[in-house]
Amino acid sequence: MNAEDIKEKTEEKKELAKALRDVSVELYNNEHMVSKALEAVGKACELDPDNSQYLFERDLLLEEAGSDPVVRLSLLEERKELLSERDDLALNYAHVLNLNGKIDEAADILLGRDFKLDREGQIKLAEEYRRTLLTMAVREVTEGNRDRGIVIGEMSLTYPKNLGIDPDADLPDNMGWYMLGEMHREGGNEEAAEIAYKKAAEGETTPRLLTSSADIPSDHIYWCALAKARLGQKKEALDLMRKLIDFGNESTEKLNEIQEDTKKADDTGSFKTDLKKKNENYLKRLISLGVRGLGEISG
Repeated sequence: MNAEDIKEKTEEKKELAKALRDVSVELYNNEHMVSKALEAVGKACELDPDNSQYLFERDLLLEEAGSDPVVRLSLLEERKELLSERDDLALNYAHVLNLNGKIDEAADILLGRDFKLDREGQIKLAEEYRRTLLTMAVREVTEGNRDRGIVIGEMSLTYPKNLGIDPDADLPDNMGWYMLGEMHREGGNEEAAEIAYKKAAEGETTPRLLTSSADIPSDHIYWCALAKARLGQKKEALDLMRKLIDFGNESTEKLNEIQEDTKKADDTGSFKTDLKKKNENYLKRLISLGVRGLGEISG
């Protein structure tokens, strides 16, 4: 086979890969067939292995399907040279590294590139950065390096310029402040702990449904409630935990309205967010947080 034949064969494979990727979008968006969509985009990856978009979209569907993080990491690292081509793919890679306990590698990615993401991406990036640093902080404290852990915990409260987070995004930092409070408290610095808990107790305490992919979840209310409990406001803290549970249990009917609006609004030819499913998982999480919080505060 000469060079021209090879080139023609390669182009044919790329065209077939694109067709399979488009089939995957159709199966996911309109038929809600995650496994079949995953199979189609997986074949697209095989036919066009240098396409970072297909690699990213396959990982999205693997996450949607609840795939083992070990499998996801292996598949991403098979094409490691592509992982730096897209900001969204690099973020996914950092997330999967964290799921596999490779915290330092995830931090290297998050701090080692200039991200340019839309609001939805910025929310995900901010959460990944915050959780990465807080996990590192807890590790340091556990290993006896409390002062270093506190410094890393404080770093989680601000976003370095390379992340490209909109300064007006108003992202909640209740979790970071609460965990800082715990570190100070366990170290015997009650004054610093109280300051941190007061910061953690601030903010919106009314849970809301996610009406778009760019909405901020209400998980921070859980941390707000725990902080109030530490400040001696036990009744208010318990009420907030019950509010999470009640909201989760009472919001099912509204999900159908959101799903219908999404179908009308989204016709972009790309994988769309299934807001109904996203909200279903989100509400389950809020209920779980509320139940756990009641146990933590009452126990």
